[in-house]
Amino acid sequence: MFLQGERGGGAPLLGRRESGGTVQGLDAACASCHRRSGLGTFEGAVRVPPIAWRLLSRSWQEIAADRSVPHVLGFHPQRPAYTRDSFARAVREGIGADGRALSWVMPRYADLSAAEIDALVAVLETRAAGPPAGASDGQLRFALLATPGSETQAVDAAAAILTGSFAAHNAQIGTAGASAAPASSAYDVPRRLELVVWQLEGPSESWPAQLERRQQREPVFALLAGVGPGDWTPIDHYCERQQLPLLLPSIQAPAADAGFYTVHFHRGVALEADVIAGDLRAAQEQPAVLLQYLRADDGAALAAARRLRTALEPAWQVKDVLLPAQAGAPPILPAGGAAVVSWLPAADLTRLGDLPGAGRIYISAVMAGEQPPLAQAWWSRTRIAYPWEVPERRRVAMNFPFGWLRAKGLPVVDERLQVDTWLAAEVLQAALADMIDAYYPDYLVERVESLVGHRLVNAHYPRLSLAAGQRFASKGAYLLRVQGDGSLTAEGGWRIP
Repeated sequence: MFLQGERGGGAPLLGRRESGGTVQGLDAACASCHRRSGLGTFEGAVRVPPIAWRLLSRSWQEIAADRSVPHVLGFHPQRPAYTRDSFARAVREGIGADGRALSWVMPRYADLSAAEIDALVAVLETRAAGPPAGASDGQLRFALLATPGSETQAVDAAAAILTGSFAAHNAQIGTAGASAAPASSAYDVPRRLELVVWQLEGPSESWPAQLERRQQREPVFALLAGVGPGDWTPIDHYCERQQLPLLLPSIQAPAADAGFYTVHFHRGVALEADVIAGDLRAAQEQPAVLLQYLRADDGAALAAARRLRTALEPAWQVKDVLLPAQAGAPPILPAGGAAVVSWLPAADLTRLGDLPGAGRIYISAVMAGEQPPLAQAWWSRTRIAYPWEVPERRRVAMNFPFGWLRAKGLPVVDERLQVDTWLAAEVLQAALADMIDAYYPDYLVERVESLVGHRLVNAHYPRLSLAAGQRFASKGAYLLRVQGDGSLTAEGGWRIP
């Protein structure tokens, strides 16, 4: 009932509003308004209050007096404590603990049984119930995750940004930490931020077990940012199972079915595959033959090739050309105007030669970088899938991350990674400030979800926004054309497949 709006046996939950109208199923679920955390939210001018039992079962005087109770932004109750009976009356009849009618927005669930009320109370008792993992000794601990194949320089650059952001946060608190909060303070919470770096090893199927060992040994509150090649689906799925937030890593291939606890900048190569598929279908060129070039050991490229093949077949004949990790036999060359898609890193593009028989050539900027080295013979035929704002339109916005890096004395060694990491750190700081002292993983995700769309500085993205249930903050990409002088320009507008 709480998450999915289902009663026993799978029947949909049904609620009726006092002013008329009904909600049922997922729309009637408690979490649809009060959120998974049970700590509520804002819907326009409407304040949806917390329903975590830890707050419901206390009066406003008790909430104000108890520093261990989480404080929620905009929540200032003026009511007595709820009991099990008054809660049942509120749910069924819309009468609050103070005897007054609840807002018309709150549905009335008149036919809920006593057992179902007890089940709801049991769920609400688990919301905001106790200290989460990674919150101890006056600290919140976060992990920067790196997958095998991550360059040491890149990992160090990302870690330096998070360390600098955390140091600025901790400097405002001082050295005493939260445990020494003055008696006049309303809050008694872990406040200092700590960073650890988790470097994964070996094949992707072993990553969840490695993550579990790490979390058991040095628990973290969330995974923040992140770097490394490969398909991150096993990581996303692990985080969803363990209810461990994964926030805004700079990666190539997040899970297509990202769940509640993972938030990404964009869909990576899957987004590029969809944009390329749309352009190929619109072009209606003949023959409808496509060659996809990728390395056989590259999980992200394999995921992208599968997605594009699924999008185009059977109307297109799609053949994958798997290159060995090391240069070996020359790849198959297109003939008769076949289209070509490269899911190769920049260093491997030269292995394709001039592609004399190719028609349209598509390059993945996620895989090959923002300025991939292109043979001049490709220029007139090439389009680059590009999920960022074009450089000339983002210069002003980029002054913010570049200025921060200069102020910290950090050189620009990997612009895309460093800007993504800076954005992730900025979003986290805003979310933590908004959370006051309600430090719970699901509430962190909800605050990030709410705050991302309110940013005025998106750096190298045209816009970032999230709504409830959305997990990719940037929704589209450009197709860039190569001009006669080698410069890049957008063909058409921002494409949202």
